[in-house]
Amino acid sequence: MVSTSRGLSIGVIYSLLLLIASEECSWIQKMAKRDIKMGISGDGLHRTLVVYTQLESNERFVECRLLYSLLLPKGIYVDSDSVNSSLPLHSLHSRHYFDVEAPEKDSKPVQVSIVSTKITRKQFIISDHFSLPIHIRYHSPDTVASPTVSPPRILIDCPADYSIHSLDKCPTASSKSVQSRAAKWVIIDPLSISAPVTVSIPTGNRSLLPTVVIVTFSVVVLSLIFLAKTLF
Repeated sequence: MVSTSRGLSIGVIYSLLLLIASEECSWIQKMAKRDIKMGISGDGLHRTLVVYTQLESNERFVECRLLYSLLLPKGIYVDSDSVNSSLPLHSLHSRHYFDVEAPEKDSKPVQVSIVSTKITRKQFIISDHFSLPIHIRYHSPDTVASPTVSPPRILIDCPADYSIHSLDKCPTASSKSVQSRAAKWVIIDPLSISAPVTVSIPTGNRSLLPTVVIVTFSVVVLSLIFLAKTLF
């Protein structure tokens, strides 16, 4: 009971600190538009995850780049060797190397960072998007594969703005995968964000195996009998 109360107290304190930081961070409050849209296209085991971000502010973004912190569920993976060739204006970073042969039951969720290689300079609007090739892992034939992907957390790195606008008062975070050029990455709290997306992949039903075997065996036997009568 004591540990639970302590955990709740820490959570409440952290939430209050984040709320206070958000109120003091006028730089973020001046962003009238903070939109994150996400969708998944394609069929079968190979899909494309698309993310769109739109930031509009009354203050110019002097020199900024975006970082997307994305959690991939254990039922989804990316090809570590080739994924960056599909991201012309972004690069994916992860401390985890994806085993493309591992089934869903032997995998675990993995956090990846996708950083924009394009720097926005002296603009009031940041408009960014990327298309990430994702792959569905093999699941048990007794179940329906339905991994769910939540929209990424958005962080921004603005070295010049960090000192000019005192961004140390804003909610910040560090990234183990991508070093910020400013003191820290600033967390962008979206005003509009897409709902999590679930990918459904129908798989085989093991209970139908006897029926499939019997039908296949019958077809083979009948074909052999027909062939034998035809030849002899």
